[in-house]
Amino acid sequence: MHPWWKIVSQLEQVQSRFSANLRIIHDYGAMLLVLLIENNSNRTVWVEEAVVSLTELDADWQTSTENTQAILGVRQSIGPHEILELSPVNTIYEAAGRPQGKYSSIMHIDVRYRVDDKWCHKTLDAYKIKMGALMLLGLRHLRWYEMKLKVDFPKPHE
Repeated sequence: MHPWWKIVSQLEQVQSRFSANLRIIHDYGAMLLVLLIENNSNRTVWVEEAVVSLTELDADWQTSTENTQAILGVRQSIGPHEILELSPVNTIYEAAGRPQGKYSSIMHIDVRYRVDDKWCHKTLDAYKIKMGALMLLGLRHLRWYEMKLKVDFPKPHE
């Protein structure tokens, strides 16, 4: 049986080596948005979901009610030193109410994951995103002085 401080230390080590980032990939003139989830620890991590929240949404011609929040279900384990690539575009589109024209918003993403029996989360920095339906038109990292509102995500499952 491990002493409790070693277990806590191992959990903190996994949390510090778990990261999530957004990247733009240019593919034949199109910009693709990718959520990279990296597990640089020596333990397998279960990734449950990524919650996408939109604030300051500016959209026209929505085909459904805007939720300003949608969940990208991942439900997949990531082995030690592995990277998982996901596209959050459909989730952003759903949160915005499926607009048919251009739209923009401040985007917040919170990735929820589990290490052994402990639920954790990793919140990405805020981004200003511009979309045209399902196409990425622009993505800009927001600095702390540009942010007007901080989103409080619901706590992960206990």
